[in-house]
Amino acid sequence: MEKPQISKFYSDILTGMKDYVRVIDPNGKVLYQNKPMTERMGDFVGRHCYELLKQDRRCEKCVCQSRLSGDLSATRNVQIDERTYSVVSAPVQDQKGSAVEVFHDVTELTDIRDQLQRQNRQHERDLEFAKALQHKLLPANRLYNDRVRCRSVYASADLLGGDIYDIFELEEGRVGFYIADVSGHGVTSSMITMFINRTLRNMGEEAQFPCKALAYLHEEYEQLNMFDQKYITILYGVYDPSDQVLRLANGGHNCPPVLQGPEGLNEVSVSGLPISELYGLVPCQVVEVGVKPGDRLFLYTDGIIEAKNHSGVQYGERFIKLLDKSKDKSSEEVNASIMSAVNRFTGNVISDDMAIVALDFL
Repeated sequence: MEKPQISKFYSDILTGMKDYVRVIDPNGKVLYQNKPMTERMGDFVGRHCYELLKQDRRCEKCVCQSRLSGDLSATRNVQIDERTYSVVSAPVQDQKGSAVEVFHDVTELTDIRDQLQRQNRQHERDLEFAKALQHKLLPANRLYNDRVRCRSVYASADLLGGDIYDIFELEEGRVGFYIADVSGHGVTSSMITMFINRTLRNMGEEAQFPCKALAYLHEEYEQLNMFDQKYITILYGVYDPSDQVLRLANGGHNCPPVLQGPEGLNEVSVSGLPISELYGLVPCQVVEVGVKPGDRLFLYTDGIIEAKNHSGVQYGERFIKLLDKSKDKSSEEVNASIMSAVNRFTGNVISDDMAIVALDFL
């Protein structure tokens, strides 16, 4: 059978290409193959285009037909002898209805892409596991030492966050608690929150003394040699039911705790500097606040008050106003209303981690 012909003009151009190139007529017959394609895949000139792919009919999504129909983005990947080729097409101007197909070997690129996809899937699984682990470190919403009931809510800006809080039972009915914020969010910040949790959980008798607790955390964090990368702000407190006094110490946490009682709201002023290389181990001040049964203490992070709307306005004092309006609601209802209000204010755009802890004194 006489093989179809293609003009010498096109033949000279296509022969010099490194990619594998062939020209297909309107009936799917191969008019031409360049030399690299013939040497690598065999001579299919005069045969149907789909025979190269070991098929008995034309491809359902033929790139040539798609291209001739005006689909400029028509492309597909095919497997030939365990190699992957990206096939693109263009019409041949002086042969009506014919099209040129270019086979570009993308085997290595495809392998790299598949490997990256596998790694990304594994990375996502690892992040999900880390997220689950981080959330397991948060305290249960329950009664502690029959004195303090905890209700909390937490939302991270990323899959992993930089906020952490805890409440734990101490000797003689005392209850310790803290809320902390690591600069930034993501994997590194989340790992530091886990470090904070384990450190403060394992410090023994010093947990009863807020300033000693902050000093201990500072010393342990210094051993990590990460001061130049991250810093920690933390508010630490101990409730002693024997004298109904809260003892608070601040490590640079810029969100003053709010005590809610029958007389209204009281933002408790507790000064202090962050755990950072800029300050070293600084003097610590304990602030004592008397509480009565029925009082409620709110701890929170700056993701609440610094949340911004589309105009760049911060939520700010709206937080205190909402607390004041919610004095007759349960802790769960107050926490939920705050998170809902902040989300409405920002249009559900969370730019920083948000945490609220409500402690009810019985």
